[in-house]
Amino acid sequence: REASASLCAHALLTNDTTVIQDARSDDRFHDNPRVTGPPGIRFHAGRPLAAPNGLTASTRDRAKSAPAHSPASAATFIALLSADVNESPRIRCA
Repeated sequence: REASASLCAHALLTNDTTVIQDARSDDRFHDNPRVTGPPGIRFHAGRPLAAPNGLTASTRDRAKSAPAHSPASAATFIALLSADVNESPRIRCA
């Protein structure tokens, strides 16, 4: 998959959590194939995952086909995403 078609790439490029409440109305993503076609992403949240040496190794993402209805629901979703990441096994470098 091309990085330009990947919504999670933005979390990697900014090295920060990204929250897209409604991708169809976001200038960065409104014409993204994953928004306009299957799977029809509307809400997306992504957070970079760092290896113990500090390098970003991947992202943890969640996407929904419905938009977030309020900033509070987006904040709740990010809190759950963060908790999920914190409970995941640590990334180990080989």
